[in-house]
Amino acid sequence: RPQWKSWLTRGAYIITGYGGLATLWLGASYFEFNMIADIVGPIAVVLSLLTAIYTAFLFAQAKGRDFWQSPMLGVHMLIHSVMAGSAVLMIPAFIFEQFAPLQSVLLATLAVSIAVHLVTLAIELTTTHTTEDAQAVANMIVKGEFSRGFWVGMILAGNVIPLTLALTGGVAFVPLIVLLVITGLYKAQEIWVKAPQTIQLS
Repeated sequence: RPQWKSWLTRGAYIITGYGGLATLWLGASYFEFNMIADIVGPIAVVLSLLTAIYTAFLFAQAKGRDFWQSPMLGVHMLIHSVMAGSAVLMIPAFIFEQFAPLQSVLLATLAVSIAVHLVTLAIELTTTHTTEDAQAVANMIVKGEFSRGFWVGMILAGNVIPLTLALTGGVAFVPLIVLLVITGLYKAQEIWVKAPQTIQLS
């Protein structure tokens, strides 16, 4: 029987529901069952948002990890999903001519999401945290053992360079932009998962 108080259970049902509805929407769109697609689409969007952020609620249930109690965690994950989605969708838009008109929209979406991401990171890591453990994790990320991965892998390679290329080079640099964004997001997840767990609980 599922434990409905656990976000592990809730997340499993959310992801399963989203996968099912996304598949149904894709099939309905392909076979031109437009009425079904129109009904399923908005529900799938809601479940997609929940899929993107449910891990924040799961981490928040780990009460011993103070850094994961931040309300900004869900915001980060939502922004990450927009960054990843716009970056990955650039690949078919870059390869297939019929999707080329979407490229400018995707580049703009990515640029805005990266800018918002940098602002939220600044808020998260410069604001004084409510507990010593959370503050210790923030210090480790900014100037401790995780600082190199944070500044070089996540901020510079995963945010600053792609943002600069998106604003100046545009379509010509799409493959490099996609690679850098995905690499930066991987580094972000690695740091946000590992760093809080280095704090001893006893």
